Amino acid sequence: MYPTKNLSYGMTDPQVKVLQQFLISQGYPIPSGPTTYFGNETKAALLAWQQKNQVGGPVGDLGSNWGPLSIARAQTPASTPVAP
Repeated sequence: MYPTKNLSYGMTDPQVKVLQQFLISQGYPIPSGPTTYFGNETKAALLAWQQKNQVGGPVGDLGSNWGPLSIARAQTPASTPVAP
């Protein structure tokens, strides 16, 4: 399960915990475990997931935002490209 809501660095939201649980389940560690805060550990895990899954977008957004491109990738098998 992954969040279908846009999330960004610095947010505190219950859906951030869902994102963290998703990233951990995909093999991207978050040392502090799932919380509701989108901080540096979540940013690093998300950036690694986005890079591995070829999620495009503005360079400054990668790792800092879970948005439409990331949601589309999470819904799509990794072998299928997602148009930017």
